[in-house]
Amino acid sequence: KIKRDLEQRQQELDKLKEELRKQSLMLSLEAQRDKEKEYERKLRDFRDLYQDYKEEMEREQYEAVRPIFQDIQEIAEKIRKKEGYSVVFDKNTSGVVCYSPVIDITEKVIKLYDKEWSNKQKK
Repeated sequence: KIKRDLEQRQQELDKLKEELRKQSLMLSLEAQRDKEKEYERKLRDFRDLYQDYKEEMEREQYEAVRPIFQDIQEIAEKIRKKEGYSVVFDKNTSGVVCYSPVIDITEKVIKLYDKEWSNKQKK
């Protein structure tokens, strides 16, 4: 349905563009501008509609695969704990799937940053 709708609108745009090309010498300057504005408006509408459809499809795809990713994350966490891994990476996205809180050094980084920043301010 979406594909058909976009194809139909694309054909309308192509037809309008062809009419504009053929009639450009016969139309008054004002009529030509009106046709160009109509074409530009329809082109903008087409692009907006295409973007809306694209976002809708991405949302639906995300919603469809989200439960699978959640299951995989839970399984990876079980394996991580059972086999003693510190971190499990997703090789497809270069992201972390799960990690042991023991390796989280955020607090250490913040404390050292605060200390060094404080020392710089004193100088």
